[in-house]
Amino acid sequence: MIEAYADKVIVKLDKCAEQTDGGIVLPEIFQDEENKLKQGVARSGLVVSVGEGKLSDKGVFIETSIEIDDRVVFPSYAGSDVTEDGIDYCILTEDMILAKEV
Repeated sequence: MIEAYADKVIVKLDKCAEQTDGGIVLPEIFQDEENKLKQGVARSGLVVSVGEGKLSDKGVFIETSIEIDDRVVFPSYAGSDVTEDGIDYCILTEDMILAKEV
């Protein structure tokens, strides 16, 4: 398992849906992760690892506010995608997260 460092967050990416909950079949362009990136569609997933935080410009330590098991949404261009043991993850900084489920 990979582990987050500093202000990094590791998110297990959600699978691309082929159909909405209401039954609308999505075009292939929105099913493929590569196409989602090109279209600028926000991505989501489950936080599996969180770094401790970072130092501010003034030398004050700022703890990470995201926690393991939070569901988050982030821009398609954010972070670096990695695959480990066949599971897709995105490593990004905490400030790239747009929202979390409450």
